[in-house]
Amino acid sequence: QADVVRTETTGVRLRFLTVANCFVGMVTIEGVSANPSANQLASASRLQLGELYTHEKLDRALAGIQRVMEENGFHQSKVTISEQRDEQQHQVNMTFHVVPGPRAVVGEIAVEGDAGYSKEQVEEIAHLHSGVPVLSNRITRALQRIRSRYQKQDRLLAQVEVASRTYRPEHNAVDYVFKADRGPVVEIAAEGYKLSQRVLRKLVPIYEEGAVDDDLLNEGRRNVQNHLQ
Repeated sequence: QADVVRTETTGVRLRFLTVANCFVGMVTIEGVSANPSANQLASASRLQLGELYTHEKLDRALAGIQRVMEENGFHQSKVTISEQRDEQQHQVNMTFHVVPGPRAVVGEIAVEGDAGYSKEQVEEIAHLHSGVPVLSNRITRALQRIRSRYQKQDRLLAQVEVASRTYRPEHNAVDYVFKADRGPVVEIAAEGYKLSQRVLRKLVPIYEEGAVDDDLLNEGRRNVQNHLQ
């Protein structure tokens, strides 16, 4: 900012007051080992070495770390931060101190949408049951197993997601609602020239990608044309 003071003469004295910027230095995570790991929490902070340090970014970092902790069942975790400033380098080294607390378990599981399976069948397919510890990768694998089951049935338009998570502190449990829409069976056939299903599955990438869109179909069309040529 500028500071202007009148002098005893007819002039003024002008001073520019500045505050040096600080930049993000080393980011250290203490208090965790695995699920989540220190590297996962450092990535969740979204703090990059050398970027401008602001309080808004620090708040975002704390929120990101808390989110990953809760995704892994630590809803009672506490995260604090300490700073070490390097005035010569204008850097702020930060250490996040994490107290995880007890890990939550999977509570009630519900299924919405046109799943084509009962709740009990979805639990068996997903290998997810009440009482097991909450882990982010466990939920991810559960979704992948459900999608894989639909893909084996050629239901390549199936949609599977976690519709909601509800934490119940009195039981330290997380209730999950899965939304599953199996979608139609997708059939690919060739007209005008006979191509076996084995060849079509190899040439049309919708099976490999487990999805159907115009780009994949156009790629399949080119692959079939090249195959015939």
